[in-house]
Amino acid sequence: MRSQEPPLSDRLRAVILSRETPVVGPKAAAALQAFLDAPRPPQQMPDQTKIETMIARLAMATKERQTTLEEAHERLDLYWRVLRNVPLTDLRAAFDDLLRTCTFMPTPAEVLKACEARTARREFVVSRAKHLLWKHHTEWRPPVDADLVTRDELERIKAKVAAQLRA
Repeated sequence: MRSQEPPLSDRLRAVILSRETPVVGPKAAAALQAFLDAPRPPQQMPDQTKIETMIARLAMATKERQTTLEEAHERLDLYWRVLRNVPLTDLRAAFDDLLRTCTFMPTPAEVLKACEARTARREFVVSRAKHLLWKHHTEWRPPVDADLVTRDELERIKAKVAAQLRA
């Protein structure tokens, strides 16, 4: 979830999520370094009650065949076994997405796939930030000041180039 990540400007987040790989300047590099250095909250894992509550809400919101009480308990156990190692933030975000998109009750594998997409995106942002910071350190050069050549040096260079062009 975005609120669980250290802050990044919208512009820098757009660069990270784009296909482009620009050489960022010192200000963007400092922001990327701060993002990478910021402490990330520990990933809280869900307890069985939280997963059961999410599954029950999802079942109420989607079409599902009628099951016996015993089947319902077995189904909840299956979801628990599959989803118990997913960070709670990813699980909540995935359930929000599934509530908006599913017509029928998703299988445990479908819920897990939605969770993995969230985890992958978070890891991608960190990886891209590291890459852009590395690229800054290896390729960025300060802009050349146009006033580094004096007028006398410029006139000598012009004369030398003119002589070479005549020859």
